[in-house]
Amino acid sequence: MTLSYLLFSFIIYSIVGWLIESIYKSIIEKKLINSGFLYGPWCPIYGFGAILILLSFLKIKNPVWLFLLGFVILSLWEYCVSIFLEKIFHTKYWDYSKEKINLNGRICLKNSIYWGILTVIFILFINPNVTKLIYKIPHQILIYINISLYLILSIDTIMSCLKIHSINRSIEKLKQINKDFKYKLAKVKHEAKSKLVDSKNVVHNAELELLIKEHNKISLKIYKRLARLIKAFPTIKSDKINKFLNNKIEIEDLKEKINEIKDKIKKSRNK
Repeated sequence: MTLSYLLFSFIIYSIVGWLIESIYKSIIEKKLINSGFLYGPWCPIYGFGAILILLSFLKIKNPVWLFLLGFVILSLWEYCVSIFLEKIFHTKYWDYSKEKINLNGRICLKNSIYWGILTVIFILFINPNVTKLIYKIPHQILIYINISLYLILSIDTIMSCLKIHSINRSIEKLKQINKDFKYKLAKVKHEAKSKLVDSKNVVHNAELELLIKEHNKISLKIYKRLARLIKAFPTIKSDKINKFLNNKIEIEDLKEKINEIKDKIKKSRNK
């Protein structure tokens, strides 16, 4: 295969992989799932896997050998991709720890068997037919198609990476807001005890209200961006994300403490 046809095959199998995984996850979750890291209808991990198989096993026609090679090679590929994504984004996008036989939660026996079966089906049945269709496209036209598709893919990849980094930045910003809120709340509480402020000012403190609004705005922004990732990767693991989802400080709870301070001031004045 020429480079142009190989590049186009990468796109085709990235889309096919996305389609298979999205359908599978949608059936399991009983709702539509846009699988994969990117926003577009493609999962490059499948495209790379397909090209890896084509360049390595294309001449092998024995189903047993194809199964064994696919089982081993693609499992190693999945393991390496898992490590790469975790190093780059500090996030573990899939976790097979709950599977009976797995390796560090990155690969599992069940998926490895699927890889072996898919390799056999891919080499013996799918690729021959897809290759025939691709070669019907004139080479010059294929070049323009590749340029357009890879431009879109590049933009999608950059945007997706920026979104992930923005989630981490937003979470860090939220931590700082929580710290500022606690500090200002402690200050107001101290002033209230010293009767240096009026009870109304405790509840309607402009700085505290501003922090609450900023906190809620950023939280909503994070939730919207996380919703897409969690749907695509239900077993996603990230220290920052998990901390935000499970142990985040509820400023609305802290706001209730302001009301408690107000009540204490009223009681102390009524004595």
